[in-house]
Amino acid sequence: MKEFVVTCIRQHADRSANEYYCLQANPNSFTIKNIGNEKNLELLDIIDGKRKMTNEEIEGIAEQLSRNIVKETDANLLGNVKNAKEMNKKITSCCELLVKKLLLSAPIIVRFHNDADGSSGAYALFLAIRKLLAENGSDLQNITWKMHRSIAYSNSDSFEDRFTVNSYVTSTKPLLVLLDFGTSEESNGINDALEEFDILWVDHHPILEGFPLSRLPNYVNPWMYEGNSDLTAGFLAGELAKKIADVDIDNIQMASLIGDHSEYSNTNNSEALEIADLLDMVTSDSRQLVTYGNGYVKPHDINRMLTDKNLKSELVAFSKTHMDTMINEGLQNLKKYNIQGTHLYVVDFEKLREKHGETKYPLPGRYSSKLLDVISENTGEKCVLVLHFLSFISVRISKGLESEIDALSKAMELKKTYSDTIDACGGHRNAFSIKLRSSDDKKSMLRIFLRELGCSIK
Repeated sequence: MKEFVVTCIRQHADRSANEYYCLQANPNSFTIKNIGNEKNLELLDIIDGKRKMTNEEIEGIAEQLSRNIVKETDANLLGNVKNAKEMNKKITSCCELLVKKLLLSAPIIVRFHNDADGSSGAYALFLAIRKLLAENGSDLQNITWKMHRSIAYSNSDSFEDRFTVNSYVTSTKPLLVLLDFGTSEESNGINDALEEFDILWVDHHPILEGFPLSRLPNYVNPWMYEGNSDLTAGFLAGELAKKIADVDIDNIQMASLIGDHSEYSNTNNSEALEIADLLDMVTSDSRQLVTYGNGYVKPHDINRMLTDKNLKSELVAFSKTHMDTMINEGLQNLKKYNIQGTHLYVVDFEKLREKHGETKYPLPGRYSSKLLDVISENTGEKCVLVLHFLSFISVRISKGLESEIDALSKAMELKKTYSDTIDACGGHRNAFSIKLRSSDDKKSMLRIFLRELGCSIK
Protein backbone atom coordinates (compact mmCIF):
# COMPACT_ATOMS: atom_id res chain seq x y z
CA MET A 1 0.00 0.00 0.00
CA LYS A 2 1.91 3.02 -1.25
CA GLU A 3 -0.69 5.58 -0.23
CA PHE A 4 -1.20 7.02 3.25
CA VAL A 5 -4.64 6.38 4.75
CA VAL A 6 -6.24 8.40 7.56
CA THR A 7 -6.83 5.89 10.37
CA CYS A 8 -7.44 8.21 13.33
CA ILE A 9 -8.41 11.84 13.88
CA ARG A 10 -7.87 13.71 17.11
CA GLN A 11 -10.43 16.48 17.14
CA HIS A 12 -9.99 19.92 18.67
CA ALA A 13 -12.46 22.72 19.29
CA ASP A 14 -10.71 24.60 16.48
CA ARG A 15 -11.01 22.19 13.56
CA SER A 16 -7.93 23.66 11.92
CA ALA A 17 -5.93 22.21 14.83
CA ASN A 18 -7.19 18.65 14.23
CA GLU A 19 -4.52 15.92 14.09
CA TYR A 20 -4.71 13.29 11.36
CA TYR A 21 -2.84 10.05 11.90
CA CYS A 22 -2.04 8.26 8.66
CA LEU A 23 -0.67 4.80 7.88
CA GLN A 24 1.40 3.60 4.97
CA ALA A 25 1.77 -0.17 5.13
CA ASN A 26 4.20 -2.52 3.38
CA PRO A 27 4.37 -6.33 3.85
CA ASN A 28 6.84 -6.12 6.78
CA SER A 29 7.18 -2.41 7.54
CA PHE A 30 5.13 0.72 7.93
CA THR A 31 5.18 4.47 8.35
CA ILE A 32 2.88 6.50 10.56
CA LYS A 33 2.70 10.27 10.22
CA ASN A 34 0.58 13.10 11.53
CA ILE A 35 -0.52 15.76 9.07
CA GLY A 36 -2.51 18.97 9.36
CA ASN A 37 -5.94 19.75 8.00
CA GLU A 38 -4.99 21.63 4.88
CA LYS A 39 -6.66 18.98 2.73
CA ASN A 40 -9.93 18.89 4.76
CA LEU A 41 -9.53 15.18 5.38
CA GLU A 42 -11.97 12.64 6.77
CA LEU A 43 -11.49 9.23 8.35
CA LEU A 44 -10.28 6.53 5.90
CA ASP A 45 -9.46 9.06 3.18
CA ILE A 46 -6.58 7.98 0.97
CA ILE A 47 -4.15 10.89 0.78
CA ASP A 48 -4.04 12.23 -2.80
CA GLY A 49 -6.39 9.44 -3.77
CA LYS A 50 -9.84 9.45 -5.33
CA ARG A 51 -11.62 7.19 -2.90
CA LYS A 52 -11.97 6.20 0.72
CA MET A 53 -10.77 2.88 2.06
CA THR A 54 -13.34 0.73 3.84
CA ASN A 55 -13.05 -0.33 7.47
CA GLU A 56 -12.74 -3.94 6.33
CA GLU A 57 -9.85 -3.10 4.00
CA ILE A 58 -7.77 -1.17 6.52
CA GLU A 59 -8.47 -3.69 9.30
CA GLY A 60 -7.37 -6.51 7.01
CA ILE A 61 -4.15 -4.70 6.07
CA ALA A 62 -3.34 -3.94 9.72
CA GLU A 63 -4.11 -7.48 10.86
CA GLN A 64 -1.88 -9.03 8.20
CA LEU A 65 0.97 -6.62 8.93
CA SER A 66 0.68 -7.26 12.68
CA ARG A 67 0.99 -11.00 12.06
CA ASN A 68 4.09 -10.36 9.98
CA ILE A 69 5.64 -8.17 12.68
CA VAL A 70 4.93 -10.30 15.75
CA LYS A 71 7.65 -12.85 16.39
CA GLU A 72 7.24 -16.42 17.56
CA THR A 73 9.11 -16.80 20.84
CA ASP A 74 9.39 -19.43 23.52
CA ALA A 75 9.97 -18.54 27.16
CA ASN A 76 11.67 -21.05 29.41
CA LEU A 77 9.47 -20.18 32.36
CA LEU A 78 6.28 -20.78 30.37
CA GLY A 79 7.25 -24.44 30.51
CA ASN A 80 6.22 -24.38 34.17
CA VAL A 81 2.62 -23.95 33.01
CA LYS A 82 1.01 -27.26 32.08
CA ASN A 83 -0.66 -25.87 28.95
CA ALA A 84 2.30 -23.68 27.95
CA LYS A 85 1.69 -23.93 24.19
CA GLU A 86 -1.87 -22.70 24.51
CA MET A 87 -0.75 -19.87 26.76
CA ASN A 88 1.94 -18.83 24.29
CA LYS A 89 -0.67 -18.79 21.51
CA LYS A 90 -2.84 -16.47 23.59
CA ILE A 91 0.13 -14.17 24.26
CA THR A 92 0.82 -14.06 20.52
CA SER A 93 -2.77 -13.20 19.62
CA CYS A 94 -2.83 -10.47 22.29
CA CYS A 95 0.41 -9.12 20.91
CA GLU A 96 -1.05 -9.01 17.40
CA LEU A 97 -4.00 -7.03 18.74
CA LEU A 98 -1.68 -4.50 20.38
CA VAL A 99 0.41 -4.05 17.22
CA LYS A 100 -2.72 -3.67 15.10
CA LYS A 101 -3.96 -0.88 17.34
CA LEU A 102 -0.53 0.80 17.09
CA LEU A 103 -0.59 0.60 13.31
CA LEU A 104 -4.05 2.17 13.16
CA SER A 105 -3.04 4.89 15.68
CA ALA A 106 -5.95 3.95 17.90
CA PRO A 107 -5.75 5.62 21.32
CA ILE A 108 -4.24 3.17 23.80
CA ILE A 109 -4.45 3.50 27.57
CA VAL A 110 -2.05 1.36 29.62
CA ARG A 111 -2.87 1.10 33.32
CA PHE A 112 -0.28 -0.67 35.45
CA HIS A 113 -0.31 -1.56 39.14
CA ASN A 114 2.07 0.57 41.19
CA ASP A 115 4.58 -2.05 42.23
CA ALA A 116 7.66 -3.72 40.75
CA ASP A 117 5.50 -6.26 38.91
CA GLY A 118 3.07 -3.90 37.21
CA SER A 119 5.64 -1.20 36.44
CA SER A 120 8.19 -3.64 35.02
CA GLY A 121 5.55 -4.91 32.60
CA ALA A 122 4.70 -1.37 31.51
CA TYR A 123 8.36 -0.51 31.06
CA ALA A 124 8.99 -3.64 28.97
CA LEU A 125 6.11 -2.75 26.64
CA PHE A 126 7.31 0.87 26.47
CA LEU A 127 10.78 -0.24 25.31
CA ALA A 128 9.39 -2.64 22.71
CA ILE A 129 6.88 -0.16 21.27
CA ARG A 130 9.49 2.58 21.11
CA LYS A 131 11.90 0.31 19.25
CA LEU A 132 9.28 -0.98 16.81
CA LEU A 133 8.26 2.56 15.88
CA ALA A 134 11.87 3.76 15.62
CA GLU A 135 12.80 0.88 13.31
CA ASN A 136 10.00 1.99 11.00
CA GLY A 137 10.86 5.68 11.06
CA SER A 138 7.92 6.64 13.26
CA ASP A 139 7.64 7.99 16.76
CA LEU A 140 3.95 8.82 16.88
CA GLN A 141 1.83 6.96 19.39
CA ASN A 142 -1.51 7.74 20.99
CA ILE A 143 -0.56 6.01 24.25
CA THR A 144 -1.49 7.19 27.71
CA TRP A 145 0.41 5.53 30.58
CA LYS A 146 -1.36 5.51 33.96
CA MET A 147 0.16 4.20 37.17
CA HIS A 148 -2.70 2.67 39.19
CA ARG A 149 -2.74 2.57 42.99
CA SER A 150 -4.89 -0.54 43.38
CA ILE A 151 -5.62 -3.81 41.60
CA ALA A 152 -9.27 -2.93 40.98
CA TYR A 153 -10.64 -1.15 37.89
CA SER A 154 -13.51 0.98 39.18
CA ASN A 155 -16.43 2.80 37.60
CA SER A 156 -14.56 6.08 38.07
CA ASP A 157 -11.54 4.62 36.24
CA SER A 158 -13.79 3.63 33.36
CA PHE A 159 -15.34 7.10 33.23
CA GLU A 160 -11.89 8.71 33.21
CA ASP A 161 -10.64 6.45 30.41
CA ARG A 162 -13.70 6.95 28.25
CA PHE A 163 -13.30 10.70 28.69
CA THR A 164 -9.62 10.43 27.69
CA VAL A 165 -10.47 8.94 24.27
CA ASN A 166 -13.57 11.05 23.71
CA SER A 167 -11.86 13.44 21.30
CA TYR A 168 -10.72 10.72 18.90
CA VAL A 169 -12.48 9.44 15.79
CA THR A 170 -11.02 6.06 14.87
CA SER A 171 -11.31 3.25 12.36
CA THR A 172 -11.07 0.72 15.19
CA LYS A 173 -11.93 0.64 18.88
CA PRO A 174 -9.46 2.19 21.33
CA LEU A 175 -7.45 -0.29 23.39
CA LEU A 176 -7.31 -0.52 27.18
CA VAL A 177 -4.34 -2.47 28.56
CA LEU A 178 -4.48 -3.59 32.21
CA LEU A 179 -1.30 -4.93 33.82
CA ASP A 180 -1.37 -6.78 37.15
CA PHE A 181 -5.00 -6.08 38.08
CA GLY A 182 -7.02 -8.52 40.18
CA THR A 183 -10.30 -10.25 39.38
CA SER A 184 -12.35 -9.17 42.40
CA GLU A 185 -15.83 -7.67 42.29
CA GLU A 186 -14.29 -4.26 43.02
CA SER A 187 -13.34 -4.11 39.30
CA ASN A 188 -16.87 -2.90 38.57
CA GLY A 189 -15.85 -0.60 35.74
CA ILE A 190 -15.06 -3.38 33.27
CA ASN A 191 -18.54 -3.73 31.79
CA ASP A 192 -18.76 -0.02 30.93
CA ALA A 193 -15.21 -0.03 29.55
CA LEU A 194 -16.07 -2.94 27.23
CA GLU A 195 -18.61 -0.73 25.48
CA GLU A 196 -15.86 1.69 24.43
CA PHE A 197 -12.63 -0.36 24.34
CA ASP A 198 -11.08 -3.59 23.30
CA ILE A 199 -9.34 -4.79 26.47
CA LEU A 200 -5.98 -6.54 26.72
CA TRP A 201 -5.49 -7.74 30.29
CA VAL A 202 -2.30 -9.39 31.59
CA ASP A 203 -2.74 -10.81 35.08
CA HIS A 204 -1.61 -13.52 37.49
CA HIS A 205 -4.11 -13.21 40.37
CA PRO A 206 -6.43 -16.16 41.11
CA ILE A 207 -9.59 -15.90 39.03
CA LEU A 208 -12.48 -15.34 41.41
CA GLU A 209 -16.09 -16.37 40.97
CA GLY A 210 -18.12 -13.80 39.05
CA PHE A 211 -15.21 -12.49 36.98
CA PRO A 212 -16.51 -11.82 33.40
CA LEU A 213 -13.92 -14.02 31.70
CA SER A 214 -16.23 -14.89 28.77
CA ARG A 215 -16.33 -11.20 27.78
CA LEU A 216 -12.54 -10.84 27.79
CA PRO A 217 -11.06 -12.77 24.85
CA ASN A 218 -7.70 -10.99 25.27
CA TYR A 219 -7.16 -11.90 28.92
CA VAL A 220 -3.91 -13.71 29.81
CA ASN A 221 -3.46 -15.41 33.18
CA PRO A 222 -1.39 -18.52 34.04
CA TRP A 223 -4.26 -19.82 36.18
CA MET A 224 -6.19 -20.43 32.92
CA TYR A 225 -3.45 -22.81 31.75
CA GLU A 226 -2.87 -24.79 34.97
CA GLY A 227 -0.20 -22.43 36.23
CA ASN A 228 -0.20 -20.14 39.26
CA SER A 229 0.68 -16.64 40.46
CA ASP A 230 4.44 -17.28 40.45
CA LEU A 231 4.43 -16.48 36.73
CA THR A 232 3.95 -12.75 37.22
CA ALA A 233 2.08 -10.19 35.14
CA GLY A 234 5.26 -8.20 34.53
CA PHE A 235 7.07 -11.30 33.30
CA LEU A 236 4.20 -12.11 30.91
CA ALA A 237 4.04 -8.52 29.64
CA GLY A 238 7.76 -8.92 28.92
CA GLU A 239 6.91 -11.90 26.73
CA LEU A 240 4.54 -9.70 24.76
CA ALA A 241 7.30 -7.11 24.44
CA LYS A 242 9.78 -9.65 23.05
CA LYS A 243 7.31 -10.60 20.35
CA ILE A 244 7.02 -6.95 19.29
CA ALA A 245 10.73 -6.08 19.10
CA ASP A 246 14.16 -7.40 19.95
CA VAL A 247 14.61 -5.81 23.37
CA ASP A 248 16.98 -6.77 26.18
CA ILE A 249 14.60 -7.01 29.12
CA ASP A 250 15.68 -10.18 30.95
CA ASN A 251 16.59 -8.19 34.06
CA ILE A 252 13.33 -6.26 33.87
CA GLN A 253 11.38 -9.52 33.80
CA MET A 254 13.46 -10.90 36.67
CA ALA A 255 12.74 -7.71 38.64
CA SER A 256 9.04 -8.49 38.25
CA LEU A 257 9.55 -12.00 39.64
CA ILE A 258 11.69 -10.70 42.52
CA GLY A 259 9.23 -7.93 43.33
CA ASP A 260 6.37 -10.40 43.71
CA HIS A 261 8.46 -13.03 45.56
CA SER A 262 7.96 -15.60 42.81
CA GLU A 263 9.45 -19.06 43.25
CA TYR A 264 11.17 -18.41 39.90
CA SER A 265 12.97 -15.31 41.16
CA ASN A 266 16.77 -15.22 41.38
CA THR A 267 17.82 -12.84 44.14
CA ASN A 268 21.47 -13.54 43.29
CA ASN A 269 20.91 -11.43 40.17
CA SER A 270 22.10 -8.18 41.75
CA GLU A 271 21.07 -5.96 38.81
CA ALA A 272 17.51 -7.31 38.74
CA LEU A 273 17.28 -7.10 42.54
CA GLU A 274 18.34 -3.46 42.38
CA ILE A 275 15.77 -2.71 39.68
CA ALA A 276 13.01 -4.39 41.70
CA ASP A 277 13.85 -2.31 44.77
CA LEU A 278 13.95 0.90 42.71
CA LEU A 279 10.62 0.18 41.03
CA ASP A 280 9.04 -0.58 44.40
CA MET A 281 10.36 2.70 45.75
CA VAL A 282 9.39 5.08 42.93
CA THR A 283 5.92 3.55 42.56
CA SER A 284 5.42 3.90 46.33
CA ASP A 285 6.56 7.50 46.57
CA SER A 286 7.00 8.93 43.10
CA ARG A 287 8.23 12.25 44.53
CA GLN A 288 11.64 10.58 44.65
CA LEU A 289 11.62 10.73 40.84
CA VAL A 290 8.75 12.89 39.54
CA THR A 291 7.93 16.49 40.41
CA TYR A 292 5.47 17.41 37.65
CA GLY A 293 1.79 16.77 36.91
CA ASN A 294 0.04 14.38 39.30
CA GLY A 295 3.38 12.93 40.35
CA TYR A 296 2.61 9.47 38.99
CA VAL A 297 5.55 7.60 37.48
CA LYS A 298 5.46 6.82 33.76
CA PRO A 299 7.73 4.47 31.76
CA HIS A 300 9.91 7.30 30.44
CA ASP A 301 10.60 8.28 34.08
CA ILE A 302 11.69 4.72 34.79
CA ASN A 303 13.89 4.82 31.70
CA ARG A 304 15.55 8.01 32.94
CA MET A 305 16.14 6.44 36.34
CA LEU A 306 17.70 3.27 34.96
CA THR A 307 19.89 4.98 32.36
CA ASP A 308 21.17 7.91 34.44
CA LYS A 309 23.95 6.32 36.53
CA ASN A 310 24.18 9.17 39.05
CA LEU A 311 20.43 9.31 39.61
CA LYS A 312 20.21 5.54 39.87
CA SER A 313 23.04 5.39 42.40
CA GLU A 314 21.44 8.11 44.53
CA LEU A 315 18.05 6.38 44.57
CA VAL A 316 19.56 2.96 45.32
CA ALA A 317 21.35 4.37 48.36
CA PHE A 318 18.18 5.99 49.71
CA SER A 319 16.09 2.87 49.08
CA LYS A 320 18.46 0.53 50.90
CA THR A 321 19.09 2.80 53.90
CA HIS A 322 15.43 3.62 54.43
CA MET A 323 14.20 0.04 54.02
CA ASP A 324 16.86 -1.32 56.40
CA THR A 325 15.81 1.23 59.01
CA MET A 326 12.13 0.35 58.65
CA ILE A 327 12.83 -3.39 58.83
CA ASN A 328 14.87 -3.03 62.03
CA GLU A 329 12.12 -0.94 63.64
CA GLY A 330 9.53 -3.50 62.57
CA LEU A 331 11.47 -6.36 64.17
CA GLN A 332 11.53 -4.43 67.45
CA ASN A 333 7.76 -3.90 67.46
CA LEU A 334 6.38 -7.36 66.66
CA LYS A 335 3.66 -9.11 68.65
CA LYS A 336 3.97 -12.90 68.53
CA TYR A 337 1.19 -15.54 68.66
CA ASN A 338 1.11 -19.33 68.32
CA ILE A 339 -0.85 -20.63 65.34
CA GLN A 340 -1.17 -24.17 63.91
CA GLY A 341 2.34 -25.32 64.80
CA THR A 342 4.06 -22.11 63.77
CA HIS A 343 3.97 -18.42 64.72
CA LEU A 344 1.97 -15.42 63.62
CA TYR A 345 3.42 -11.93 64.00
CA VAL A 346 1.47 -8.66 64.13
CA VAL A 347 2.90 -5.19 63.57
CA ASP A 348 1.31 -1.72 63.59
CA PHE A 349 2.63 -0.21 60.35
CA GLU A 350 0.90 3.10 60.89
CA LYS A 351 2.88 3.61 64.09
CA LEU A 352 6.15 2.71 62.34
CA ARG A 353 5.67 5.00 59.37
CA GLU A 354 4.64 8.10 61.31
CA LYS A 355 8.23 8.36 62.57
CA HIS A 356 9.51 9.00 59.04
CA GLY A 357 7.73 12.16 57.97
CA GLU A 358 5.91 12.41 54.65
CA THR A 359 7.62 9.64 52.68
CA LYS A 360 5.25 6.94 51.49
CA TYR A 361 8.03 4.43 50.90
CA PRO A 362 7.67 1.60 51.50
CA LEU A 363 4.01 0.88 50.95
CA PRO A 364 2.61 -1.60 53.49
CA GLY A 365 2.20 -4.54 51.14
CA ARG A 366 5.76 -4.65 49.89
CA TYR A 367 7.11 -3.80 53.37
CA SER A 368 5.25 -6.75 54.89
CA SER A 369 6.70 -9.11 52.27
CA LYS A 370 10.26 -7.99 53.03
CA LEU A 371 9.69 -8.07 56.79
CA LEU A 372 8.30 -11.61 56.57
CA ASP A 373 11.43 -12.70 54.68
CA VAL A 374 13.68 -11.30 57.42
CA ILE A 375 11.60 -12.87 60.22
CA SER A 376 11.72 -16.27 58.49
CA GLU A 377 15.46 -15.96 57.93
CA ASN A 378 16.08 -14.99 61.57
CA THR A 379 13.85 -17.69 63.08
CA GLY A 380 14.44 -20.45 60.53
CA GLU A 381 10.69 -21.13 60.30
CA LYS A 382 7.79 -20.52 58.00
CA CYS A 383 5.35 -18.09 59.55
CA VAL A 384 2.52 -15.58 59.07
CA LEU A 385 2.73 -11.77 59.26
CA VAL A 386 -0.30 -9.53 59.76
CA LEU A 387 0.32 -5.82 59.32
CA HIS A 388 -2.35 -3.21 60.02
CA PHE A 389 -2.63 0.47 59.11
CA LEU A 390 -5.50 2.94 58.72
CA SER A 391 -8.46 0.85 57.47
CA PHE A 392 -6.36 -2.00 56.04
CA ILE A 393 -5.12 -5.37 57.23
CA SER A 394 -2.30 -6.82 55.11
CA VAL A 395 -1.43 -10.52 55.35
CA ARG A 396 1.73 -12.34 54.22
CA ILE A 397 2.28 -16.09 54.54
CA SER A 398 5.49 -18.04 53.95
CA LYS A 399 5.46 -20.21 50.82
CA GLY A 400 4.21 -23.68 51.68
CA LEU A 401 1.93 -22.56 54.52
CA GLU A 402 -0.82 -20.97 52.43
CA SER A 403 -2.67 -24.25 51.78
CA GLU A 404 -2.44 -25.36 55.39
CA ILE A 405 -3.68 -22.08 56.86
CA ASP A 406 -5.94 -21.01 53.97
CA ALA A 407 -6.18 -17.49 55.34
CA LEU A 408 -7.54 -15.92 52.14
CA SER A 409 -10.59 -18.20 52.13
CA LYS A 410 -11.24 -17.37 55.78
CA ALA A 411 -10.95 -13.67 55.03
CA MET A 412 -13.39 -13.99 52.13
CA GLU A 413 -15.87 -15.75 54.41
CA LEU A 414 -15.52 -12.96 56.94
CA LYS A 415 -16.30 -10.47 54.18
CA LYS A 416 -19.62 -12.25 53.60
CA THR A 417 -20.42 -12.33 57.32
CA TYR A 418 -19.31 -8.76 58.04
CA SER A 419 -20.20 -7.09 54.75
CA ASP A 420 -21.23 -3.95 56.60
CA THR A 421 -17.69 -3.71 58.02
CA ILE A 422 -15.41 -5.18 55.34
CA ASP A 423 -15.41 -3.22 52.10
CA ALA A 424 -13.08 -5.43 50.03
CA CYS A 425 -10.77 -8.40 50.25
CA GLY A 426 -8.43 -9.86 47.65
CA GLY A 427 -4.98 -10.78 46.39
CA HIS A 428 -3.05 -14.04 46.40
CA ARG A 429 -3.28 -16.97 48.80
CA ASN A 430 -0.01 -15.99 50.46
CA ALA A 431 -0.31 -12.19 50.04
CA PHE A 432 -3.61 -10.34 50.35
CA SER A 433 -5.32 -7.40 52.01
CA ILE A 434 -8.58 -6.69 53.79
CA LYS A 435 -10.04 -3.21 53.40
CA LEU A 436 -12.47 -2.03 56.08
CA ARG A 437 -15.16 0.57 55.56
CA SER A 438 -13.90 2.49 58.58
CA SER A 439 -10.64 2.51 60.50
CA ASP A 440 -12.74 2.61 63.67
CA ASP A 441 -13.49 -1.09 63.15
CA LYS A 442 -9.88 -2.14 62.66
CA LYS A 443 -9.15 -3.22 66.23
CA SER A 444 -12.26 -5.40 66.59
CA MET A 445 -12.00 -6.90 63.09
CA LEU A 446 -8.31 -7.65 63.54
CA ARG A 447 -9.14 -9.65 66.66
CA ILE A 448 -11.91 -11.55 64.87
CA PHE A 449 -9.59 -12.36 61.96
CA LEU A 450 -6.76 -13.51 64.24
CA ARG A 451 -9.13 -15.81 66.12
CA GLU A 452 -10.28 -17.27 62.78
CA LEU A 453 -6.64 -18.12 62.07
CA GLY A 454 -6.36 -19.95 65.38
CA CYS A 455 -4.77 -17.34 67.63
CA SER A 456 -5.60 -17.44 71.32
CA ILE A 457 -6.56 -13.80 71.63
CA LYS A 458 -9.39 -12.27 73.64
